[in-house]
Amino acid sequence: MTVNLPDSFHRVSPKDADRIRFFTADGAGVLSCEYAFANLMAWGERYQLACREQDQRLWIFGASADFLYYPLGAPVSPRHLHAASLDLRQQGFSGRLALIPVDYYDRHREELDAWFTWQSSPDYFEYVYRTDDLADLSGQKLSPKRNLINQFLREHPDWASRELDPAADKAAVLHIADVWAQNKTDDIEHVRDDLQALSAAFDCWVEAGFLGTVLTVQGCLVAFALYSMLTAKMADVHFEKALSTCKGAAQMINRETARRLRGKAEWINREQDLGVPGLRQAKLSYDPEHLIKIGLLYPRPN
Repeated sequence: MTVNLPDSFHRVSPKDADRIRFFTADGAGVLSCEYAFANLMAWGERYQLACREQDQRLWIFGASADFLYYPLGAPVSPRHLHAASLDLRQQGFSGRLALIPVDYYDRHREELDAWFTWQSSPDYFEYVYRTDDLADLSGQKLSPKRNLINQFLREHPDWASRELDPAADKAAVLHIADVWAQNKTDDIEHVRDDLQALSAAFDCWVEAGFLGTVLTVQGCLVAFALYSMLTAKMADVHFEKALSTCKGAAQMINRETARRLRGKAEWINREQDLGVPGLRQAKLSYDPEHLIKIGLLYPRPN
């Protein structure tokens, strides 16, 4: 697919890895998963993602949705955002801005409201957990997770978890994802996009920095997780699926991934719920430490 890009932007490619990671490295536990280089690569074709570095800032543009992301790097003022939006509109693009931190909008509401209309995006808020919390699952709130894991352990004493081997495990991982997709009756477009991005992840595994965990029973895969390091302190779980016929496997792959990340990442970003009620409940049930809250800015008519 070929789309028009704004001046000085180019499609994200493996050549951009070092520079993008430079801008994301110090994001602590508050950086959106949308900036993860692994996500930019896996979803790059679907959303026609492009980037540019200008004035000590990294700008990312999603051409298929026509949104400019809030920039990383040097502090940005509302006037900078207005100028960037206006430049895009003069080139024939929408000038819409995405991934605006809610606290940034709150601090600059009066000035931003003169140029933009604000829209909060709760379906795209991101769930962040302490790695130790997901690895230990201690406390009363997480007792249902421990109960499901204990049931899994009783029924499958021959279970194992290990690092995902992208060459050896690809077929089994994609099979589990296909089974998951076949059980979905709504949001078919997102399900299809998710499968395409998962397949793309294997095509750029090393360049994008993907890592993974698999859960097996009698040597057969029953669950998997793909993740990467989003910042120096936060990992991002991009894909996670388990066979619904294997009760407790979903909780086990979550725990085993956190245990594999213990000592490497203080935080784990488990991304958005996309407004799906069951997914939202599942993410809330793990008692997140905090949410990354973002919104959109739409240019007001001149």
